[in-house]
Order: sequence, then structure tokens, then C-alpha cells
Amino acid sequence: MACSLSRTWSVIGEPWTPLIIRDLAIGLTRFEQFQTDLGIARSVLTERLHTLLEAGVIERREYQSENRRREEYVLTPMGKDLVPIVMAITQWGDRWLDDGAGPPVLFHHDRCDHASTARLVCDHCNDPLEADELTLVAGPGSRTGPGTYAAQQLPRSAG
Repeated sequence: MACSLSRTWSVIGEPWTPLIIRDLAIGLTRFEQFQTDLGIARSVLTERLHTLLEAGVIERREYQSENRRREEYVLTPMGKDLVPIVMAITQWGDRWLDDGAGPPVLFHHDRCDHASTARLVCDHCNDPLEADELTLVAGPGSRTGPGTYAAQQLPRSAG
């Protein structure tokens, strides 16, 4: 499908995937750590890790443990680019699905030593991106086919 959202969701849209990415971002790297933290079935975790490996979101690295060669998982640059997205989705849940107790975790920005939030801003003017101030235009990869109705109805980008 010629839809970036659909292609992305095919990799990260399964419910366990953002939780695995979150765990990797906070420093968990081993299969047993993910399983313990998430309470996920071994078969499901194996499948999700395989999907993330195949997509290039994570990679395996060898390490030595008690004279045994073992493997751990780490985020690739592609995977690290997903962390702010997971952060933004978490904040959305904190805002709209809060149980009244407040956010279970806060994001601490180590560089400035403050709690922080994810914010999407225009890369030209740095103003926040707001839904009612955005217009979709067909991009260079626009084509016809399933899932492309919106792109077919849009004016072409001026660049």
C-alpha cells in the first residue's frame, strides 16, 4: 500500500511493540527482561522481536555472560527515531485516558535536567503543529491504489 501510515503501522501497530520499544529505550536489552517486565508470552515476544529485527528497528548484539556467548537487543537509529513517537503516544494517554492518579512516569531530559514532554513543531518556523492548521498535499511518492484515495484528491506539493 502506498501509505506511509499503513506501512509504519504494519511494523509498530501490534500492541506489544511500543512497550518493547519503551523497554529498550529505558535500558532493558534481554529477552528475559522484556518477558518479566511485560508479562508477555515467550512465543509472542519472539514473534515481535523477529518482526522488529526484520524491519531494522532493532539489532542483536553479542555479550559474554558466565563464559557463555549470549545475545541482547538494542535499538538501531531507525528504532531510536520511534522513541519520541512512543513518548507522544504515552503523553496522549496521560492526557485523555488518565485514571485520576496522574502520569505513571515522566520523561526526564538529562541534558537540561528537567521533566519534558514531546512536542511536534514545524521544522521551518518552530511553531507547534496543530491539526486544524495542517493541509495534506500529494508528495513525490503519491500514486493510485488501495489506501491512496486521500492522496489522489490532493493538490501536488509546490516543494
